[in-house]
Amino acid sequence: MRILIPVVWCLTITFSQAQTPASFIREAIEFRLTDKTFSVNGIYVFINNTDRPVTQGISYPFPVSLNLIDTLHIVNMVTGQFLTYEVQSNAVHTTMSMAPRDTVLLNIFYRQRSFSDTLIYILTSTRKWKKPLQQAEFILIADTSCEITGFSYPPDKMEVKETSNVYLWQFHNFLPQHDFQIYLEEKP
Repeated sequence: MRILIPVVWCLTITFSQAQTPASFIREAIEFRLTDKTFSVNGIYVFINNTDRPVTQGISYPFPVSLNLIDTLHIVNMVTGQFLTYEVQSNAVHTTMSMAPRDTVLLNIFYRQRSFSDTLIYILTSTRKWKKPLQQAEFILIADTSCEITGFSYPPDKMEVKETSNVYLWQFHNFLPQHDFQIYLEEKP
């Protein structure tokens, strides 16, 4: 009987560690497009669903080589701390600490200087969290000099400003089937 108790205890630890204690619940992204740069400025909301502190690894994939990214930062908006990250292939990996039953907001910003006629923001990685986002909001502010020919997700609203066009998207209970893409007129 003494052998059975440690085996059951080990199985319980394995099962409890296999469950993801943190959930990714919301994102709000501002895209900016000029004729020379494309930037992504996102706020990502995570919640600790447990009664214990959690350290959660986060992997943030890029659709382009990191050589094309000239600026990148990750900030825990609750603590104001810049998070360090490790580069692996076309992704960065970082960790965040979460208090019991607490929420953490990460700000991830990057800018790329070179791009083709299709800009991509990876959304399908959300599926790894195994549940839809409660809410996702996107705004694209594009200089009027940028010739946009279409989107993989049609915008909910568009506003024409003096020097830019502003596009808005809102999603609820969102589990993306494909990535967010902006199609541009090919440059000669």
